[in-house]
Amino acid sequence: MSEQTKYTREQVAIHNTENDLWVIVGKNVYNLTGFANEHPGGPDPLLEMGGKDATDLFESVSSHVDPQIAKYIETKIIGVLTDHC
Repeated sequence: MSEQTKYTREQVAIHNTENDLWVIVGKNVYNLTGFANEHPGGPDPLLEMGGKDATDLFESVSSHVDPQIAKYIETKIIGVLTDHC
């Protein structure tokens, strides 16, 4: 496994707009820039969680466990949190 880029919560927090949107789910950092308007649940949940830890919200949505969705979401991982390494 290759070395993943590591980010602090502070680094993720500044990416909190529709044009620059990162979220944390578990140990992973995701770049969802450009995805908010395509999100099946609408843009609001993603925009609300921009720059934040969205683990609880993400895990509360049962459709996120669908293998096809999980595979797509995996393509958005850009790194991991430093406090999970």
